[in-house]
Amino acid sequence: MSKKTDKSVKNIITAKAAITTFIILSGLTLVYHFLILTQVVPYANAWGGQLKSLSDMYAFEAVSVVMQLVIVSLAYARYRDVVSGKKRQLFKVVMYVLVGLFALNTLDNLASTSTFETIVFTPMTLVLAVVSWRLAVD
Repeated sequence: MSKKTDKSVKNIITAKAAITTFIILSGLTLVYHFLILTQVVPYANAWGGQLKSLSDMYAFEAVSVVMQLVIVSLAYARYRDVVSGKKRQLFKVVMYVLVGLFALNTLDNLASTSTFETIVFTPMTLVLAVVSWRLAVD
């Protein structure tokens, strides 16, 4: 990314707004995963409709919940401004990785067989990609 592009994303959204948005959307995602784990929401509405059994669902959802908890913890640590020095550089690298993952997930959601997933999670992952980018350039 160029310095000019980095500055323009900083003008679009503040770091605090990006962190807050990131934590809220990630928290909502966690709630959704717990609703799937407890079978309140059918697992057909997740993972692009590719899950074929309860055991598949439990495995995929367990990984998702753990990853979401780690991601939210990182964002919260940044929010509390306890990430500095070499940890801050690692945080930036992780955020750039998340930009890529959320961008790919946005494309995956567009191709989902679940209309709900396409309508709800495509914009959500796109916003998460943008706020991750904002946090990476800070």
